[in-house]
Amino acid sequence: AKILKLKDESGVEITRVDPESPADRAGLKAGDVVLEFSGQKVIGIEQFSRLVRETPPGREIKLQVSRD
Repeated sequence: AKILKLKDESGVEITRVDPESPADRAGLKAGDVVLEFSGQKVIGIEQFSRLVRETPPGREIKLQVSRD
């Protein structure tokens, strides 16, 4: 959290974005930190992966992201 200059020790850092993926089309970049997924605080990679996996294809979601 200190290295990424975050207030809380929550969220997940994006380390790679595949070209032409939904994340790429949404504008996510390596180094971004996802803090919220559809209004739900992201507390770790396992929870974030579950939230993404359980979201039906084509559904729009809102992310709160910290960049730089």
